[in-house]
Amino acid sequence: MVLTVMAMVSQLSAPDLALIAHLGFIEPMVLPQRVSFLLAIADYILALLLFYIIWSWRDLPLRRLIFLCALFVLCTGSFILLQGETWLNPTPNLILTVGAIAFIISLSIIQGLLKLIPGLGLGESTPQLQNSNGLLLNPNSWPETTRYPRQHTQAPVKNSQSDLLLTIQDQTAELQETIKQLKLQIQQQQVIATNATQEKHLLQAILDNCPALICAKDSQNRYIMVNRQCEIFLNRPAQEILGKTNYDLLPTTIAQKLQESDQKVFDSGRVQQTHQNIVNYHGKIRQFISVNFPIFNQNRHILAVCNIGSDITEGKHQEQRLRLLESAVSHTTDAIAIAQSNPENTTDSQIVYINKAFTNLTGYQPEGIIGKNPNILQGIDTDEQQLKRVEVALSQSESIQVELINYRQNGSKYWADLSISPVTDDTGKVSHFVFVQRDITSRKLKTSTLQKEREQLQQIITNAPVAVAILDCSMRYIAYSDRWLQEYHLPQESLVGRSHYEIFPHISETCRELYRKAIAGEVISCSEDVMTYPDGSQGYFRWAIHPWYTLNQEIGGVVIATYPIDELVKAREAALENSRLKSQFLANMSHEIRTPMNGVLGMTGLLLKTELDTKQKDFVQAIRTSADHLLSIINDILDFSKLEAQEIELEELDFDLEECLENIIDLLAAQAENKGIELAAIVDRNVPRYLRGDPGRLRQVLLNLMSNGIKFTPAGEVTLRVSRPPNYDINAPLTLRYEVQDTGIGIPAEAQERVFEAFSQVDASTTRKFGGTGLGLVICKQLLEVMGGEIGLESVVDQGSTFWFTLPFSISKTASFPNLPDTLTKLKILVVDANASVRQSVRYLIQSWGMELQEASDPEMALSKLRDAAHNNQPFNLAIFDQNLLIYGKQNLAAVIQNEPLMSATKLVLMTSMRRLSSVEDLLDDGLAKSYLIKPVRASRLFDALLTAMANEITVNLAEFHSGRDSLGDNSSTLSPAGLDLKVLLAEDHPINQQVLLNQLSLLGIEADLAENGEQVLELLNDRHYDLVFMDCQMPKLDGYATTEELRKREGNDRHTTVIALTAHAMPSDRQKCLSAGMDDYISKPITQEELAFKLQTWAARRQQIPGTNAPTTSQTPKTIQNNQNQDKPSRLVDLDRLQTISRGKVEFQKKLLAVFMENAHQDLAKLRQATSASDFQVMAMVAHRIKGSSGNVGVAILTAIAADIEQKARHQTIEGCMSLIDSLAENLSRVDSFIEQKFLS
Repeated sequence: MVLTVMAMVSQLSAPDLALIAHLGFIEPMVLPQRVSFLLAIADYILALLLFYIIWSWRDLPLRRLIFLCALFVLCTGSFILLQGETWLNPTPNLILTVGAIAFIISLSIIQGLLKLIPGLGLGESTPQLQNSNGLLLNPNSWPETTRYPRQHTQAPVKNSQSDLLLTIQDQTAELQETIKQLKLQIQQQQVIATNATQEKHLLQAILDNCPALICAKDSQNRYIMVNRQCEIFLNRPAQEILGKTNYDLLPTTIAQKLQESDQKVFDSGRVQQTHQNIVNYHGKIRQFISVNFPIFNQNRHILAVCNIGSDITEGKHQEQRLRLLESAVSHTTDAIAIAQSNPENTTDSQIVYINKAFTNLTGYQPEGIIGKNPNILQGIDTDEQQLKRVEVALSQSESIQVELINYRQNGSKYWADLSISPVTDDTGKVSHFVFVQRDITSRKLKTSTLQKEREQLQQIITNAPVAVAILDCSMRYIAYSDRWLQEYHLPQESLVGRSHYEIFPHISETCRELYRKAIAGEVISCSEDVMTYPDGSQGYFRWAIHPWYTLNQEIGGVVIATYPIDELVKAREAALENSRLKSQFLANMSHEIRTPMNGVLGMTGLLLKTELDTKQKDFVQAIRTSADHLLSIINDILDFSKLEAQEIELEELDFDLEECLENIIDLLAAQAENKGIELAAIVDRNVPRYLRGDPGRLRQVLLNLMSNGIKFTPAGEVTLRVSRPPNYDINAPLTLRYEVQDTGIGIPAEAQERVFEAFSQVDASTTRKFGGTGLGLVICKQLLEVMGGEIGLESVVDQGSTFWFTLPFSISKTASFPNLPDTLTKLKILVVDANASVRQSVRYLIQSWGMELQEASDPEMALSKLRDAAHNNQPFNLAIFDQNLLIYGKQNLAAVIQNEPLMSATKLVLMTSMRRLSSVEDLLDDGLAKSYLIKPVRASRLFDALLTAMANEITVNLAEFHSGRDSLGDNSSTLSPAGLDLKVLLAEDHPINQQVLLNQLSLLGIEADLAENGEQVLELLNDRHYDLVFMDCQMPKLDGYATTEELRKREGNDRHTTVIALTAHAMPSDRQKCLSAGMDDYISKPITQEELAFKLQTWAARRQQIPGTNAPTTSQTPKTIQNNQNQDKPSRLVDLDRLQTISRGKVEFQKKLLAVFMENAHQDLAKLRQATSASDFQVMAMVAHRIKGSSGNVGVAILTAIAADIEQKARHQTIEGCMSLIDSLAENLSRVDSFIEQKFLS
């Protein structure tokens, strides 16, 4: 038993020592992992053996004490294992807990042993007891009879208890002293632990208040420590972050990048620095610069990675803003300099920075001006007063803006608009000044020029030969003529700014009311009045008061013009001749005023084209507007005075009424288009086209009436109708009735009588809104009366007005107009337009040419008529559509007409406006339309559009017809275009332009060759001679300019081919560019038939006079427009006449053309068979159409008819009979192949 207790005591000392070492009282010995593991295993085995003995030995002495010893051994083994085996990753709290349990158990064991000590005997055991103890230690050696005789050992044990007790007492005293020391050490350790806890809290507080993001992650990428900034950034508390990975908290892509950077630290064991973009909880990307470093344990193994990140997003943004600001300052056109301020003397500053614009303006480089005072830019002409203002502002740290003269480095001076602004530092003191200056030299010069123009205008008004005064709305003088002072007996002192009522204090209330009406917008005049002058004398005069308007169309005041008529009044009854002289004098004076006024208008027009600032433009525009208004008044007065003086002279000329009316429509087209108003001219069929009379005065009257119609029509239409009066006598002299009908504001019945009175309009509001002098209709009335006509009107308010007049004319004796050929008169046409007047205008023209016409007012009606006509096998040849009516529901009618087989033969002509011309050209390019004409409809435009659309479908010689239309043109030359002996080359790349120009040349009897680019032009000119080349300036590969330059180089001085430029530009600079390139003449698009004929006549006449142009040319006769689909008998394999025509007799060209045709035809035949086998009707129709067109072009008519049948079946999606037709096509193609091989290629 004693040995057992001693064994337990010896076991007690080892864990106690381990626990003490763990608590820090003894320097711990770091055991290798394998040794600690073996010791732990040994302790576990010993504990198990003790538990087994307790369980087996039911009456075991000291059972409880031995059980505590077993627990102590178990805890000690666990403590050793946790302390030595780092792979278990034990936490300090766990180790401390196990150690504390072991310590508590050891105290319990000590307490139990102390209770046993008094009952133990002291002294050495007897030999018999020792022998018994030895047997006890080895139970296997016990005799069977004595194995469990405890009574034999109890007596000796009792004898030795006293000796053992003494020994235990000594040891207990030592143990108590040790426990006392142990308690003292534990107290010290507790103080250390408390300090450590405080330090831990202090460290956490430091981390939490650090502005950077600080965190630590273990090798599994799990967060083990975060500071407050991390919690804020992730928007989560620490307990929701610790133990989680980046993948749990951040987007996958960012988490992966962070893990990779952490892994680099684990792999290298070194500090890493990274730049990363991380998305915060708001979803916004923030830029971070991070330092990542490893945390090691005692064995220098990396336990974790610590990340310290700083948010540099705002810094980056600030850097970007600074870069943008620096770039803006560097690249601005304003000259900027920054000067450092001298606190002692603000004017004594030094330049520290200049931008590039400063160098460009002044010539100073940075090295030549940095450190210098800004006054280096000043000179002798710099305004001292302005410099003093600058000095005062700088001394008071205020901003200032001045205009002064500065000097460049080279000594030249310039006007500068200078702005100076102070810049303060953090203390509020001025540290720098920013100087910004702009070169305003040109503006100053323009201002000076404008002032001169203003003075000139003032001189014009001052020296006007009539009494004129311009006043503002307060009746204060703005300007006046010298005649005003003279005629009203006023002293020679300035009236500007003074009140009219101050100068004429005795003005009656009636006159004052007239002035108020004029200021309200009413035009007032009086042919005779009596005026009391300031000196008391009286005089007779006529006067007119007219409001003038500002740029904002607001009334700025009135213009008063007066003319003394004292002598006229005195001699009225006896001096009719004097009255005529008066009117003549007034007309002359108006002319004298208009002449310098035109100069003012011209100069202000030029000034407006120069670079002006907003204020200057306003001034110049005000001058221009006032001058325009004044000139309009003077022009009206001039015409009016001439009519009164009976000085109007009428001409007697032959003219084309249709052309006259169309020119008027063209002049007003832009004005009407801007307001969205339809213009139309309708001439009855019984109205002769060629008349004799004064076309200029007719044009003047019609322009006035139609301009008024457009002006007073906010929406709708203005229509001009020409007819013979009802029930006219065919044998009586010709009298025509003209009607100008609008859908405008109308005229009240009570005001209709006044509209033909001089200086009168409907009311003051009309004058304010629409302007005008009130003379236009008076002039029209008097002109018509002089010409033997009369004028009247019919009007309903808010419905519109109709102004009509009748005028006698003679029928021209020299005009003749041949009938159109039958091929044109048989055309069947549908016109589609929502406006009845437009349809009527087109109807009259079409019917006058003998063609059949039907009308439709909307897309639905048009589509119905097209389909009905097609189903009745009487399809329309042409459909003339208003472009606005092409869209029907969601369908494009152009595509519908093109795609429906029965309607596909109908050609589409579009009516459009200039604004929408590009969209029409797209339809032409897509093949959905054949031609177009621009509204308003003109006879010539409509006729050309019809010819263009039907160019490939009709066969007609139009040269005679066209020359008949132009028979009233310029007869100065006897040369007729149709008889010209010219060989012409047309260089044009646009297909539509090619078609139009070739057709126009064909009508003139010239069949031109075609080149699509400059290279082709040079090739053709190298092979053959041409008398004239029409050269498009904009072509692919080689444009017209470069082509002409190359041509002139090749020709040298030996010959000279006439080149006429074709261009859409019409500026003088474009003409000069063409001539500089070596071209001989210039014609701008769109090209009219008349212009083309004139150019051909002109250059045909010059050919004989220009050296190098007399090369022989092939005689030509007028050609006809040929149908691409040859109508010869199908039995002829190849139409050799057609081939000869298109190749101009060139056999090599014929061979090449036929070879290309046959190659493509065989390829198309194979595609056609394949598509037919697959029942692909769309491809069948496309390929058959291609064979039909190409065979017709080269004259292989036998294939054209078969291909047309196949195309028709494909469009009707009928497969039956297609294969037999394809076989027939292949058979005939083989025959054609043999013929071509024998005829051309053998």
